[in-house]
Amino acid sequence: MKKIISIKKIIKRKLFDYLMYKHYGHMNVTIISSNCIGTRIYQSTRSMYLSPTINLWISPSDFIKLSYRIKYYMSLDLTECVDNSVDYPKGNLGDITINFQHYNSFLEAKTKWNLRKKRIDYNNILILFTDRDGATNMELEAIANHPHYRTIVFCHESKKKYFEKKHNVIFLKSKNNFVNDLYTNYDELLFKLNLKNKL
Repeated sequence: MKKIISIKKIIKRKLFDYLMYKHYGHMNVTIISSNCIGTRIYQSTRSMYLSPTINLWISPSDFIKLSYRIKYYMSLDLTECVDNSVDYPKGNLGDITINFQHYNSFLEAKTKWNLRKKRIDYNNILILFTDRDGATNMELEAIANHPHYRTIVFCHESKKKYFEKKHNVIFLKSKNNFVNDLYTNYDELLFKLNLKNKL
């Protein structure tokens, strides 16, 4: 049974990658993302990373601060945040914390961060946000109604009553009361993620 489920996931991922590349291949957009969904889209479309928010996650409250003052935070030096309670490096950018969950060391994370932030196109930014990691409805709305940039917000379907009139909010099914791992929702994303008017 597990083998069948695994094969289905592989097929979904292959199909997602194929269709994303076919429709949005080689994008030239800076995706500022609260977690790894931005990384996944860059990979599926075979696009260069034009953003430093790759293979990491940022808490909802910190991400909102970052998204509202991107140029300011990108001007700050990334410093190490020592946290012995986790097995991955973390960094501080002023008053916000960045979790470099998929990096081996802070040096590696900082090197990649500094390299990629130079590629940011401030005239072509797309912000991606999800309702996981404790995001409140107020925080979701702050991104959905962002005054400066185009945004896409991924929410659990139970939040439709709050955001059903928002064209930039995508509702997904999940066993939890929030969008869990977007990597496993390929089948839903295939039919709901429309980047045509966002790029």
